[in-house]
Formats: sequence, structure tokens, C-alpha cells
Amino acid sequence: MAGIRARRWKVMLYSGVMLCVSAGQAAAFMPPASASGSFSLNAAPLAPEAPHIADIRVEGVQRMEPETVISYLNLNKGDEATPAKLDAALKALYATGLFADISLTMDGDTLVVKVEENPVLNRVTFEGNDAISKDDLEKEVQLKPRMVYTLPRVERDVQRILDLYRRQGRFAATVEPKIVKLEQNRVDLVFEIHEGERTGIRSINFVGNEHFSSDDLREAISTRETAWWRFFSSTDYYDPDRMNYDKELLRKFYLNQGYVDFRVLSAVAELTPDRDDFFITFSVEEGKRYKFGKITINSEIKGLDGDTLRQYLELKQGDWYDADKIEKSIAKMTAALGDRQYAFAVVTPNPDRHKDTRTVDLNFDVKQGARVYVGRIEINGNTNTADNVIRREMQLAEGDPFNATALHKSEQRLKDLGFFKDVKVAPVEGAQPDRANIKVDLKEKSTGEVMIGAGYSSVDGPLGDFSISQHNFMGEGEDARVGLTVSSITKSLDTSFTEPYFLDRNLSAGVDLFGSEDDYQQFSSYNVNSAGTTLRLGYPLSDEIRQKLNYSFHGDQILNVPSTASLYIADQEGTTTTSSVGQSLIYDTRDSKLNPTLGFLTHLDTDVAGAGGSRKWFRTKIGGTQYYPLADKWILSGTAEAGEIWGLDGPTMINERFFLGDTTFRGFQYAGLGPRDLTSAYRDALGGNRFARSTVDLGMPTPLPPEFGIRAHVFTDAGVLSNPDATQIPGDTIVNDSSLRLSAGVGITWDSPFGPIRVDFAKPILYKSYDQLQSISFSFGTKF
Repeated sequence: MAGIRARRWKVMLYSGVMLCVSAGQAAAFMPPASASGSFSLNAAPLAPEAPHIADIRVEGVQRMEPETVISYLNLNKGDEATPAKLDAALKALYATGLFADISLTMDGDTLVVKVEENPVLNRVTFEGNDAISKDDLEKEVQLKPRMVYTLPRVERDVQRILDLYRRQGRFAATVEPKIVKLEQNRVDLVFEIHEGERTGIRSINFVGNEHFSSDDLREAISTRETAWWRFFSSTDYYDPDRMNYDKELLRKFYLNQGYVDFRVLSAVAELTPDRDDFFITFSVEEGKRYKFGKITINSEIKGLDGDTLRQYLELKQGDWYDADKIEKSIAKMTAALGDRQYAFAVVTPNPDRHKDTRTVDLNFDVKQGARVYVGRIEINGNTNTADNVIRREMQLAEGDPFNATALHKSEQRLKDLGFFKDVKVAPVEGAQPDRANIKVDLKEKSTGEVMIGAGYSSVDGPLGDFSISQHNFMGEGEDARVGLTVSSITKSLDTSFTEPYFLDRNLSAGVDLFGSEDDYQQFSSYNVNSAGTTLRLGYPLSDEIRQKLNYSFHGDQILNVPSTASLYIADQEGTTTTSSVGQSLIYDTRDSKLNPTLGFLTHLDTDVAGAGGSRKWFRTKIGGTQYYPLADKWILSGTAEAGEIWGLDGPTMINERFFLGDTTFRGFQYAGLGPRDLTSAYRDALGGNRFARSTVDLGMPTPLPPEFGIRAHVFTDAGVLSNPDATQIPGDTIVNDSSLRLSAGVGITWDSPFGPIRVDFAKPILYKSYDQLQSISFSFGTKF
């Protein structure tokens, strides 16, 4: 065209601003933050309309199809190539995260899209991580193999890893991401981690506390000052989440002491100049101490008198205000209402504070709450334990009326399984207003054990036993065990298997196989070899009562009786077989089966032999243990037990009688007390057909920090063993005086990372000169 000079209309990215220049005019717009691209097109100065796109050509793709790139443009053939539309297309392509660089160019009426694809991750690895496992890091990062690599994603994952290390108190940790380029536009991503040392707590200080010392408040919170002996602890490094929890613990501590107006003004963590530790300072305002004033119970439920619930109150007028007692009172009243078929009753405390008299009037409102039913039961954290093992312990099923007491029992039953180190069962909002879902959060622990036991006595010397057990076999809640005991006295091998829910019913079934060789030459001048099997079956009669049935068949051989042995033992040398059936009735009200602090456990056992085999006898035992908390972590327990066996076709055999000593009577070795033949060369123990014993034990905390898991014990053992069921031979001297034996001692238990360890020191107080004594015993084990 004569007289017409073509000009080029360019749009370029310069210093983060897209410049559009056309016929002397300019406009500016911002691209995406990560964009670095350009586009250009030809335009005639006398024709301001943008050209129409006749074709779209994609260049630079490696893995993707050109049609895929075009689909992201939001441009089609025939559209005008205006700066605004090209700008939107450029942003749309960058928004996919698939491209490292993009340029759009108009070549005549063809739109040329040139791209550089982001690489694809081949694998993600970690180097330098010792404190945090690879599995935990992989759970934290979002980038996974076969995902597209982008720098913003990497930066976010770096921050996630740093946050994970900071939650473990490692504020000096650094993470450097590196890539290893591979063929076909693939990369390996490596996070190089320098973990650094844990940032500890150099000191914890309190400002504003007048009524309680700083030492008292340090014990009330979960964070601990760093010390060399806390090498197994995880609470002595800085964690901001734990600090927030500590603020709530301080508030609870003061509320339980009556300081209703207490406030935490601030909680400050200051890094030390060497950047190795933190100084933590809590500023508090204690306020005045209050007592309970008038206490009333107002029932809005028809037919329910509020005063009938007063017996469940843990508090009374004139007591110092205690928030914990209020919670316990509500729990007891709610449980009582549930037992009275008020499943949806709600107890709400309404405090009325009087600053002038420093009292808090408390009114408990009892209302019929909204009818709420159980929706879904959601179980989390059970990587090894099957869902059905957990659900069968729940006292609520989906569709049941919601009940807080049943919810608490469900949590305690799960804890009693011993499969989990942390159990939290809580209601959460359901999909409908009348539905409450139950969320079960679990943290599993090792349920297998390798136990090694050891002891020492003045006669026997060292002894040991070894066992391997799995209390959650294959994640199905089954119990399997193999045990081996080796000492100068006993060599035994036993194995057992228990299915707690046989045939998917609340019916436990098990089988035991056992064999032993016992050398009692030092005690009773004989050896006995035994082998046999036991079948077991158990079922509940109520929430507190359970019955167990058993059948046992075993063969026993008494041998190696020397000529110097008691004639009462020599007369029993030979082989016998025993076929017996029995039952055990158990009544259990303990608050926990693993670590009881309150409640009662009693048992009644009866066995009879004679349904086959060569032996005939009847045996019964009864016993019980009461637990009672004297104060916080001071637990008093008392045990009493008695038993007797009667021979039905003559005297009982020595291996059928009762013996006391060792674990059943500390201060005395096994078979160390009771009837004895003083005429024999070694004053052989004959055992007894009748026994009674008792133990009183006081468990208490030690001055050591609680996280050590060390407790002290003071105990006494008392008992008698008599009636050896033997007709005295003229000239022989059998002692059978039924004299009371008594011992006392102290012990230490340590719940160590290697397993439970116990050491006992016992001193006999009442004993006979012919008794065999033992002063020290210990045992330890480890878990896997």
C-alpha cells in the first residue's frame, strides 16, 4: 500500500511490567508473580482492530500434547488477538503450574505459543535426617513423584519441614532443596537437612506469683527445664504449642486452688544470646481466693427432684473453690441420670461470684437436652490394629442414644487393651443436628515384649527367664506367648494362645502347652518332670463379673529322690496323670486394669481332679485386692488370699500342695516357709494343704522428676502355711505349727524405656530358724 508504513505492535515483559505500545499509545498491566514471558503481533496503524487468529501453533512441548496447551489458552481460532486477551491467555498458562517460561507471538495471523515445561519429579529424597524419620517427612511434604516441579511448591515444602523440626525444638534446623536433572525433563528433588541441636529450655520463670512458689508452678506445667538426666524426655525443649497448653494448665491449677480471677498476662520465650536455649517467662495475676457459697440443684425434668442428685456432689459449702470437683460432680450426676434412663439429660453449672464475700454460689441446672444419637464412629491412627478390635470395645454403637458415661467407659476399655500409648475418644458435630459423630484418635505402641527376668537368693543364687509375647497378634487383639525359664532349679518351656472374642462373641478362648523339669533337691530332695495342656474359656456375667472355665491334662513324674530324703517324699516317687476341670469367678471394679488406683478385684477358684487320670482331689482358692488413693499418686493396696486342697483318694502329692515364698512372700525363698521334715538331711519342705497370706503395699512418688517414671514402695507380707497331709512316722520330726510369718521391705519400680524394672529389699520379721530366707530380688524386661 502506497503511503502506508507498517508498524509492529509489541507487548514485552520488562522489570515485571507488561508494556503495550500501539500507535504512540501505552498501557501497563501486571502479569502473574511468577510470569516471565512475552508476546508480539503486527498491526497496521490505520487499522486499530487487532488481527484475528487464523491458526495456533505450539512449540517447545516435550511431554504434553499441543492440544492440551491450547485448551489452557481460552483462545480459539477466529478470536481477536487483543492485548487483553493475550494477557489473559498468558496468565492462564502460568496458572497451570506446568511451565517454567512462556511466550506468545503473532506470526501474521498465526498465534505461536512457545513454552518451556516444568520438569516432572522422578523421586523425592531426604538427606541428613536423623531425628525425624523418612516416613514422617514424606507425610509432611506435598511434593510427590510424578508431580510437576515448581519453585513455589518446593518453598512451601521447605517451610513445612522447618515447622516439623521446630515442633521438636530444633530451631537451628536448615533445609536446602537441590535438584538432580535427568533425561526426558525429569528431576530428582533432594532436601538436604542440617538438623542442628535441640533448642532447650534454660530456665522457666514466673512473675506475679505470690501464693505459690515458682517450683510449684513448674510442676503444674508440662514444659521442663533442660537437664542432663532428661535424655529420654521430650518436654525439655521449646515448643510454642506446648507453651499455649501450659497457659491452660496454669489456669486449671489456680482454679483448682480457688483463684477464680486468675489470668495469664503473657507468656514470652526469649532466645538466649548463644541461640542454644530459650528463657521462658510467664506473667500471671493470681487474684483473690474464693470458697464455695450456696450450692443448689435445679431440675427442669418432670418427675425428677434435683435434691436426689446431691449425694453425687464432690463439694460442699465452705470448701475452697475447686474446678476439678465441679467437673467430677457433673460427671457423677450425668452418669446417675443415665442409669435412671434420662439418656439426654444435661447438667450445666452456673457460678455466681461475689467479690465482697469471696464466695461463688453454684447452681446446677438439670435439663432434658436435645435428643442426640450416635452418627458415625470415626477411628484414626490404628495402623496395625484392625477396626473391629476397636469397635468391639466401644460401649456405643452407631444409632444409639448418645451417652457421656458410655463414651468414657469406651475410652477406658481401649486404654486397658494396652495396645495404645494415647487414646482420645470425643464427640464431634454430625451431619444432622440430632447426630453426634464419635472420633477415636489413637497412637499405637509396641505390643510385643521380650521379657528378661532375674533374681537372687541366698540359696539359689542367680536365676533368669526369657519370654516373647505379642498381645496384639496380627492386629486382631489375640495374645500369643512363648516362655523359657532356666535356672539351677527350673527348666521350663511354655506356649499359649488366647482369642479374646471367640466366634466374634464376648467369649475368650485359649490353649496352653507346657513342659518343665524342676530340681527341688535343695528344698525338698526331689525332681519333678511335667508336661501337659490346658484349654480355657471365659465369658462375662455382667460389667464387673466374669467367669473362666478350664480343663487341664498333665503327666507328672517325681524322680531322683535320694536315700537321705524325707520318707514322706520318697513314698511318692513315680509317675501320675491328672485330668481336672475348674472355674474362676472374677469380680473387678478397678478403674484401670493396667495401672489401677481405685477399686476392688477378687476371685474364687475351684478345681476338681478325677475325671480320668490317676489323681483325685478338690482344691479351692479365694482372694482379693483393694486399691485406694490416699493422695495424688499415693496408692494404698491390700491383698488377701487363702486356699485349701483335699485329697479324695488318699494324701495329696507334694507337687499338688501349696508353697509360699519368693514373689508370693517376699523375704523368703521359694518353699522357704511352712511344714518341713527336720529328720531328713536337708530339712525338706513338704508344702501345705492350707494357706493364707496378705500383702499391704503403699506406692508413692519419689523426689525425682515424674517423667523418670520411678516410684517407691513400702510393703509388708504376712501369712501361714500348714497341714502337709502326711501321717507322721514314729521317730521323724515334722514341724507343722501354723506359725505366722511376717516380713517388711521397700521396693523401687521404674517404667524404663527398656521395660518395667523392679527391685525389692525384704527383711523377715517373724520366722522360724529352719525357714529359708531371701532378701533381694529384681526383674527387668524390654519391649519391641
